[in-house]
Amino acid sequence: MSVSIPGLAQLSVYHVLVGLLAFPLLAVGLLRLYLSRKYARLPPGPPPNWIGKSIEPTGRSWLALEQMQHQYGPIIAIRNGPFQPPNIYITRTAPTLELLEKRGATTGDRPSNYVASQVLTGGMGLLFARYGEKFRRLRKAVHQLLMPKMADAYGPLSERAARNMLRDMLDDSSNFKDIFHTYAGSVINSMTFAKRNKTHYSDPSLVQALAWNRELVVAVTPGGYKCEAWPILRYVPGYLSKPRAAFQRQLQDYLDKMTEGHAPPSFVKYMTERQQEYGLTQEELAWLSGGLYHAGSDTTAVTINHGLLAAAKHPTAQSKVKAELDAVVGSDRTPSFDDLDDLPYLNAFIREVYRWRSPNPRGFPHRMMQDEELNGYIIPKDSLVYGVHWCLHRDPSLFDDVDTFKPERWLETDEKGELRLRQDMRHFTWGFGRRNCPGLHIAERSIFM
Repeated sequence: MSVSIPGLAQLSVYHVLVGLLAFPLLAVGLLRLYLSRKYARLPPGPPPNWIGKSIEPTGRSWLALEQMQHQYGPIIAIRNGPFQPPNIYITRTAPTLELLEKRGATTGDRPSNYVASQVLTGGMGLLFARYGEKFRRLRKAVHQLLMPKMADAYGPLSERAARNMLRDMLDDSSNFKDIFHTYAGSVINSMTFAKRNKTHYSDPSLVQALAWNRELVVAVTPGGYKCEAWPILRYVPGYLSKPRAAFQRQLQDYLDKMTEGHAPPSFVKYMTERQQEYGLTQEELAWLSGGLYHAGSDTTAVTINHGLLAAAKHPTAQSKVKAELDAVVGSDRTPSFDDLDDLPYLNAFIREVYRWRSPNPRGFPHRMMQDEELNGYIIPKDSLVYGVHWCLHRDPSLFDDVDTFKPERWLETDEKGELRLRQDMRHFTWGFGRRNCPGLHIAERSIFM
């Protein structure tokens, strides 16, 4: 015998429908509550969508960030959803130096980029090494080549390469970008592998290195490789065949160069004699040596290109540089590193080029190793923090009349009435703290030449 309760079936369907409609609303509500508590003290930024993700500036993102700072302030958070840490962009000098330099022990890590750090560099690249014992070991080794006194010792190599660059420009100025890369690569190859013969921009080794650089640009561009967001794609046959092949070609090129004669002083000669001391495998030594090209050549070449643009657009500044060179160097020889301290206006011109057109206007990401409080905000662990070079070089607390190309801003008069570089001003081209560019002394001397 069964008992029938009128309306029970209809009531059950009703409750099921209500439950189906209420569950997603409840889930969204709980998610929003979770995010509001998790990011209660996060810096302001563009409002996120319903799953907690903000729109990331793309393209010339530094220009968008410059505009955002007027609405959100100098510390901007771009949220990446409920399960990924946010990106933090800092557009003013004081908070940037406070976080990335004074607290370098907790901001010295790099983000995990699988293609850049593991595929294209085989886990041996200094630029993408995670902060820890391996990073310290690699950086200590590189420091031996790139410290200031070594940069002075390698001055003649830059002078020789600069003369070759000028000859190439006279022969074929239409390929000036390739010629600038050749110049930067020639200096570094001379230091690392003792390569003394002239390098042409059509040299297969250089062409291959530039191709590798292009692969790296794709790898570090957001969305360049979907496997960064969907790790399962790493195991799809053939998906990463192109960057893997680029790494193998580049590594073999470095190993081949190491077997060539390098009797003159060179980084390879120095490190080979101390390989056990630094605990480097043969492949690590080869990649560390050759990788110096990738670390410095692009910045050097781009800055030289920007310098020529500045000279063309600002003839008054150009004429002052020429007048100083004529007075100090004359017309019977080319400048040398011995003239460096006697050319304050030229040095100021170069510093203004760094400020005016930064080679990396967005800056390099630092990964937070723990939560940090900054200006009343919480910068969460694992966040990626950028000191935005473009904005920092236009910080009104440091620079006036930021749209004007003005080398004079870097100069002052000493007690004898002579011009000298100001010591209380700086640019940020070479990064911050424990992640600043170890080769900045070499690069600056190469650009000077």
